[in-house]
Formats: sequence, C-alpha cells, structure tokens
Amino acid sequence: MSNLWLSIEPHERWTRLMLCESLVGPSLKALLPPVPARNDALAMFLEALCVWYGRPLCAVLDADAPDFHRRIAHWADYLEVVGNPNITVEWVSPSSESPERGRFFEQMGDFRRARRLIGLAATGQR
Repeated sequence: MSNLWLSIEPHERWTRLMLCESLVGPSLKALLPPVPARNDALAMFLEALCVWYGRPLCAVLDADAPDFHRRIAHWADYLEVVGNPNITVEWVSPSSESPERGRFFEQMGDFRRARRLIGLAATGQR
C-alpha cells in the first residue's frame, strides 16, 4: 500500500498544503489561515486524511518557510498531539544540504532521471 504525502508551508498570511498520493500525484491543494484555531486542529486534519484514504500519511513541514521561525513553538504544539502510528511528521529544511555532499555528488554526473523516478514513485509528480 502506498503512502500519502502532505507538504505544509507556513506563510504570514496563510498556510499552504498539498496532498500527494504515491504514483498518482497531487490530490488536494489548499490555502488555509496561517495558524489553526485550536492546537489539536492540525492533528485532527492529518488523522482525517489518513482515515479518508485508509493509508499511512507522511506530513512534511517546511522549516525554511517564511513564517515558520516566527511561530516555531506554535508548530511544535500543533504537531505534538499527533498520536496516530500511521502518521509521521518530518521537519524539513530544503536549503540545508551540506556543501561537501553536494560537491561529491556533482562529480558523479547528472541524476535528473533518477530524481524523476523517485519523485514519480513517491508522489506521482513528474
């Protein structure tokens, strides 16, 4: 059974979400208010998606998003109440790749096709 992937991007005026199904691609895109009205609202939303699709869910929170650092304690509180074993939450900082690692991999050639294959397998996006 394939997973669901949810990206969470906090911004000052909204929070952007995109839900993707493995091998299918985006299923849901949304702009929500910048923060939930209740601390357990995000956990309830993630649980609802997991139950709706009947699949495990991996939520990825963009730790480099414009408004994330202003409300880091709030995001920790929102995600602390996630107790479903079928839901995992990752805090990701896309711009934090190690320069040494990047230089090493650059010497190995072009891996664009490999990235597309993994992206297609994981999210369905090309």
